[in-house]
Amino acid sequence: MLGLSNSPGNCVDCKMKKVIELIRVSTERQATTERASIPAQRAVNRRTCAHYGLEIVHSIEMADVSGACVLLAPEIQQLIQTMRSPEIHGVVAREFSRLMRPENFEDFALLQAFVDSKTMLYLPEGPLDLSSKIGRLM
Repeated sequence: MLGLSNSPGNCVDCKMKKVIELIRVSTERQATTERASIPAQRAVNRRTCAHYGLEIVHSIEMADVSGACVLLAPEIQQLIQTMRSPEIHGVVAREFSRLMRPENFEDFALLQAFVDSKTMLYLPEGPLDLSSKIGRLM
């Protein structure tokens, strides 16, 4: 017997959790910076998925959409709609600010969509369940 485990790095007979990838750059300048570029965000998201045993089934890329306007963007409306699918377990993003700006209280409606759909948010620092007590305190 080989002693294989069901850890994400060595998954035997396990099913990966399906997630939506969210990539957003606010400006053309940001799109060219090494840390915030679309390829850089994609690479971080892929590492996060590998670490948590996630499978990206849909990717949403937003360019030239500032954090102040993110909730009104058609891509975010598509994200909310897709999150309602029972097949979708979570959303993976490079950092929380790719999702919304916390200083804009109108954007908190997006967090409610996570709660209503029981969708997890996966960041490099770890998963966040916004429907839990700890998730609501974030």
